[in-house]
Amino acid sequence: MKIIQAASRLVRTVNSRPSPRQLTTTAIRNESLRNPLNDSNVRGRIPDNPTYQRLMKLQQQMCEQDGLLVWQKRGMRDRVLYLFTVGLCAAAVILSFKELYVMSFPKKKD
Repeated sequence: MKIIQAASRLVRTVNSRPSPRQLTTTAIRNESLRNPLNDSNVRGRIPDNPTYQRLMKLQQQMCEQDGLLVWQKRGMRDRVLYLFTVGLCAAAVILSFKELYVMSFPKKKD
């Protein structure tokens, strides 16, 4: 029990220091260490930042069970990036074989 209380004090000390990029959060309830955290109203800290909300929406979209692979879920945007990556890989393989050919058969000196 003393270890938990010491850890709790350490966390409060670390959290009380001002952070250069601190997010605004919704109100939270302080819970006693004697009460278990099985109450359905205890949610923890949820940032109000719009960037965080957009990230959560994207994460929810990626977790949907719609039968698509991850790189297909965002439609044309992902398809273009995928084809661009495949094209770069193909170009790299072709240039590697070209360089291997040039090194294997050097030009003859006159």
